[in-house]
Amino acid sequence: MDWKEFTSKINLLLKPYKDETDLKLTNDLISYDVYGEKFFFFKNEEARAKAKENNILPDRIIYDTDVFDELQDRINNSILKGLSVETKNSYEVVLLGLNRSINNMNNITYKSVLDKDNGITYEIKKASFEMIYNILSLLESDTYAWMSWINFKEFPEKFTLTLDNLLRNLLNWPYTITIKHINPMDTGILNKYIDSFIFDVAYNCEAYMRTTNNLEDLLGPKLTGKVKKLRLNELDAPKRKYNKHLVNYYIQYGSTKDPMNQFIALYHVMEYFFNLEYDNDLRKYIGSVLGISDETSVKDDNIDKIVETLKSNYNISKSGTENKKLRLTLKSYVTANELCKSIELNHKDLINYYKNNEVPFSKGSRVNLKGDTKENIINNLANRIYKTRLSLVHSKADYKGELEEVYIPFKDEEALRKEIPLMRAIAEEIIINTAEEI
Repeated sequence: MDWKEFTSKINLLLKPYKDETDLKLTNDLISYDVYGEKFFFFKNEEARAKAKENNILPDRIIYDTDVFDELQDRINNSILKGLSVETKNSYEVVLLGLNRSINNMNNITYKSVLDKDNGITYEIKKASFEMIYNILSLLESDTYAWMSWINFKEFPEKFTLTLDNLLRNLLNWPYTITIKHINPMDTGILNKYIDSFIFDVAYNCEAYMRTTNNLEDLLGPKLTGKVKKLRLNELDAPKRKYNKHLVNYYIQYGSTKDPMNQFIALYHVMEYFFNLEYDNDLRKYIGSVLGISDETSVKDDNIDKIVETLKSNYNISKSGTENKKLRLTLKSYVTANELCKSIELNHKDLINYYKNNEVPFSKGSRVNLKGDTKENIINNLANRIYKTRLSLVHSKADYKGELEEVYIPFKDEEALRKEIPLMRAIAEEIIINTAEEI
């Protein structure tokens, strides 16, 4: 990322506040005004000297002692991979707080924990300028949503808004964990040490956190294309009465960012109808075997008596596999065309992804939502969803301690996220198609 791209990213974040901050971006200078203080960030030392010579700098100034070229030199000696920054003797990864106690990071930040035996130091602190640079490099103008509601007075460091702090605030104030090590160490080993340290922090401080390599985790709603677009023009007084249980599952899905909990909540919407659809299928089968039609003297209540007898005496309601019940539910309430329309609101690429890819960790089937028969679509959907559900709820290891076709938290998170738009579209169609008119 050169100076031109760097300043374009600054403009991306600060565009809604350009007039308010008197933001100026030039070939060698970034300047802005907050609370009457003028802040400067220079491309290089020559630009700083030039500004002094030309009396551009006021008598009393607050500006970064850093300059872009020095930051760039450090970046050139680092490895940027996802949301990590690695140097010869350090490894920094973005952290996510998972409970309220982590919101006050001051209790555990800037406390160095030394492992003398292995020559390692652990630190939790606000993200370095190098990490901020890394995050900026990952941002694209068509995915970042400008937020016009930001109040500078609510920033964690509201009166020291040098460029690095200003950017931290605009990027949700990321914290990181950094391992500093004397001897060269493999990244895989460093990640294991970080996992161990995170457990110790949770165990001793009731502060639950995890690392993330996902920009969406960090920025949430500031990334567009990740959640459904606002459709305020379609918001109207409800014309249907929705099933309260299904609505609760749907709200539960929306109340968490964890894709595993999201998946399970949406699966519960489908699961609600499993026994009902299985019983309906059983009724149809009995009716067809007995040759019962509307013209016969045998009525539906007679079939119901047969079904109830089978269920009570032979436990037949539980004999159907969950996979089959899922398939029957999808067949009753879901159409491929509606699924595609819903998914493509923000995820046009996912239709081809489902067509060409199994679920990596569960081996759930590929699904061609646009070019296959209805039967194949339903069968493959059920297989994809059911295998993934099994992977989420089971964690049995073999004698080597290895897990096969099992969801591994955080490691498989990105793959699972791709399944959520599909699950959401199915759940929404079921909720709508099972509602009663008001």
